[in-house]
Amino acid sequence: MVNTITKLMLLSAAFAGLASPILAAQAPASASKTTAAPAASGTTTSSTEGQQTTEASAPPAPVEETIAPTLKINGFTLFNTYVVSQSNTTNGKGGAPVHFATDVSDLYFTIAGKAQGFDYMYRVNFQAFPGSSPTVDQNYIQIKTNLYAIRMGSTVGPEDFAIKDAGAVIGGAGGFESGAYTNVYNLSAGVVKNNDNIMDTGKAIKIVFIGPEYKGFQFSVAYTPNTAKGGDMEKNNTFPDNPSIPGNSKGIYPQKSAQPYGINNWAFGLTYKAASGPWSIVLTAATVTEKSYFTVTSATLPIQRFKLKNAWVYQLGGVLGYDKWQFGAGYLNNGKARLPKIPNMPLNASGSVNTGTMNQGNSGQAWNVGAGYTVGAYEFAGSYQHFWRKTDLTNKASNNVWTGTIDLNIFQGWKMYFELDYIRSKSNQPVVDLTNAVNAGFARILTQAVGSNSGTVAILGTKISF
Repeated sequence: MVNTITKLMLLSAAFAGLASPILAAQAPASASKTTAAPAASGTTTSSTEGQQTTEASAPPAPVEETIAPTLKINGFTLFNTYVVSQSNTTNGKGGAPVHFATDVSDLYFTIAGKAQGFDYMYRVNFQAFPGSSPTVDQNYIQIKTNLYAIRMGSTVGPEDFAIKDAGAVIGGAGGFESGAYTNVYNLSAGVVKNNDNIMDTGKAIKIVFIGPEYKGFQFSVAYTPNTAKGGDMEKNNTFPDNPSIPGNSKGIYPQKSAQPYGINNWAFGLTYKAASGPWSIVLTAATVTEKSYFTVTSATLPIQRFKLKNAWVYQLGGVLGYDKWQFGAGYLNNGKARLPKIPNMPLNASGSVNTGTMNQGNSGQAWNVGAGYTVGAYEFAGSYQHFWRKTDLTNKASNNVWTGTIDLNIFQGWKMYFELDYIRSKSNQPVVDLTNAVNAGFARILTQAVGSNSGTVAILGTKISF
């Protein structure tokens, strides 16, 4: 566990590293006492007490490039057509087999400049879903030199950007990486849908330090004071403020309005890259630790806040490339992170909804493999992910996703893709009952928790980016 002194030292070192080049650039240069006279190209003739000597001149100092801050706008939008067949058609997932969706649109505004060896940048990302107002998804500042980069604001941490596994190989709508199939498929209760660890900080406000690359290795670390804070929110570690708290994917705690959160979250990432001829390899690892809590929403005092189980969550991944082939694999272990320490921990003020014996289970593990091949404008890929967790002392929930994708890059900025997913998810009655109770106690629109289900989802989509 990283203690308080270590945390302060890391933050102080990051800011000291940021400031020292600026101070060095502002320091006055010492006066030169040698007077140079014109000479032949590549030589300098200096005069010392009437004697002339000819010596090789030093190479000219590199000219520091200065670029005034400029604005760049880029983004993307996509349109998907879903065709689905599944054994469990509750929650309105039956009827017409075809479903249209403009799932997400992103617009990035980036202002970047360069001076005295610093690349400085501000980026804001507006994300929109049809029928809703755009939201600010990322909003951060980055300062970069030849040795390091520092990001400050609402952005992702190493547990997101450092991991490369089978999710980096497949195309289409993203397969298990994005969990797009859950838009039309009844996922079993207690199952995490995608590739994020349970303590993933998402875009909670943080400081990220990305170190230099040395012999293929690169280290990164992020500190998030509170995973439920974004933007200019007040310091209040008793209640979560962000309705889109990251982690869990509604699998461990079924509702976003009843979510745990982390205090003093530290995420560490390590990558290794190497290439030789047609071969290339990327190896990645990330781990996250925090102090986890759950606060019962209540209009009365005293406030009930429960300490949850802590753990070192870790994730491993790698991608091996050969010519036009790519092979990826990964492993994720959530341990017992964010589980209750006690049985029957209340989730609401009345205590009518509680966690039962969830404290005797775990938070799940997952592994994935995938392969991809590129020929001309076409990209072909396939992957498999298996996720499982113990929902209590004896019962389990699992999710298996087989994915095949074909991507066609028609023109620069325009692609079409096809994804075929076969999903088989399983659960058990106690976690189904818990999910139904949580939905009834917190959700505005009730959904029926699902036990076991299997189905096939075909996604035909097109994406425009610029």
